[in-house]
Amino acid sequence: MPRKFVGCGKVPNAPRKQMAKSIYSLLLSDDAVRAIDRIASKRNMSRSAVIDEILSEHTGTANANNDFRKIWTEVEGLFARAETMHFVNNAQVNLAQVITSLPYKYNPKVRYMLELSDKPHTLCTITLNTRTQNPFLSAVFGMFYARLAQLEDRYLSNVSASVNGGKYVSVLYGEESDTADVSRQIVEYILTLDGMLRAFVCGDDDTTERLFVTYAMRHNAHSAPKSLPSSDGE
Repeated sequence: MPRKFVGCGKVPNAPRKQMAKSIYSLLLSDDAVRAIDRIASKRNMSRSAVIDEILSEHTGTANANNDFRKIWTEVEGLFARAETMHFVNNAQVNLAQVITSLPYKYNPKVRYMLELSDKPHTLCTITLNTRTQNPFLSAVFGMFYARLAQLEDRYLSNVSASVNGGKYVSVLYGEESDTADVSRQIVEYILTLDGMLRAFVCGDDDTTERLFVTYAMRHNAHSAPKSLPSSDGE
């Protein structure tokens, strides 16, 4: 799957067909609003998102939010198998995060912020947030980002990388597919990145590179890869 890494979270200009949204003033009964708010609270959604979903289902119109919710349900199910990962669904239907901690002093937390997209060929923006007040650990994270950028430039085609204020922002690109495939790609990338980070903070650079090379081999299958090592390590 082609991947472009950018530090500011922007994605290349491309033809897009997004559902237009506008602000409307509606006169609703208090009882109806209270019922909607109960649904919103239960689903961790905003009031507007619940109303939009109900109206879309009733009128039979397309609603990208339905796919987003399905993706998050599938992502949460996949992460349930990882004991170190905690998935949190945000109130905004296209946003979520995965929280984990590193095997380091005081178990510092790491957040993977996820933002789904309805742009063509764009699946998800993933922001790795490792901000810390520990200067030594901050330096380690900086070295990890540099190492990650080096590996991406070496093994993946058409890749650029940068860091922005203790954050590493990546945009996952791919052809539109079913929600299960999108969920799998998101989870696979995060698990790979998390495994690399855990190995790196423990000083195991060999495992850091091996995890990335294994990932790159799978995702270069449909594009021209850069120099990948052979199975015997040569």
